[in-house]
Formats: sequence, structure tokens, C-alpha cells
Amino acid sequence: MKGILAGAIVAGVAAAARRGVAQSASGALFPNDLGPTSIDVSSYPKEYQETYKVFQFKCAACHTIARPINSQYVELSDAQQAAMKTSTPEMFKDPAVWQIGAHIWNRYVKKMMAKPGCPVGRDGKRIWQFLVYDSKVRKTGANAVAWKSSRQKLLEEFAKANPARYHELFPSTVAAK
Repeated sequence: MKGILAGAIVAGVAAAARRGVAQSASGALFPNDLGPTSIDVSSYPKEYQETYKVFQFKCAACHTIARPINSQYVELSDAQQAAMKTSTPEMFKDPAVWQIGAHIWNRYVKKMMAKPGCPVGRDGKRIWQFLVYDSKVRKTGANAVAWKSSRQKLLEEFAKANPARYHELFPSTVAAK
């Protein structure tokens, strides 16, 4: 089973490459594409470890898996956001590093599922739940400083390599500098 899944993941990445999806720094369309292409989920609950495999396979069919892994999205309930605005207000100052919303991953997964040929299907809810959990673990709390540093590095590399695209994606950031 693992061999089949690994082969399917490789096939999904190859299919994405054939459609012209950026797989390298030189042709990246988003800063996220420049970042890591995997997550260490060994400490995650078993359910999320299994969903991670589904996420990799299904999402790599359309774009590099680095794109969602390195996304700035963090989905928090309104109550969680209110608490975080008090405890860590800096997380709400730069949406290029942290874009926090009550339904942000939910909307994103639904948007992807609406695209023609999207293979997510019935796994959409599982993938959404994984992304919510993962973004909280890797981008907030004790890991917030490391995430910020990593994300800012991606943004800087992307801005240097793709200034026009960077300006298109983050016009207010460019104007502020």
C-alpha cells in the first residue's frame, strides 16, 4: 500500500509539472513554492498522520505541495482570534506572514474543490481539518517565532527572484517599504 501511495504522489507531482505548475525557485508563482515540500507529522495524532498522506496525494495533483504547506493561512475561531489578539498581537500585523481567519482554510479547500478535475472529492473535510490542525501547530504558540522567520525568508527570496509577481501579490507590503 505504501509503495502504491508513494507512486501516486510522484505521479501527482509529475502531472502538476506537466501542467506548468512551478516546481522550482526559478519559475515559482507564489513564495510558498520556494519552501519545504514536506512536514514532519510524526508527533501528530494518528488520524492526522493518515490524512497527511491523502493531502499530499490529492493536492499534488494540481500544484506543488509546498504551496499549502508554506501558506500564511491560520484558521482560528472568533474566540481563539480574540484571545490571540491579546496574547500575541504581532500575529495580526503582517498578513503576508500570518493571515488569520475563522474559516480561511475551509474557504480555500472549497475553492480548490470547485476547480475542474480537482481530485479531493470526499476527502475535502479531512484535508481541511488537517490544514487547520497543522497550521495551529506549526505557525502559532511555541513555533510562531520559527514560522515567522521561515515565512519572511520565503518572502524575501521570492521578492528578489520575482519582483513583479511579488508586487502583484503583496502591493501594500511593497508600498510600505
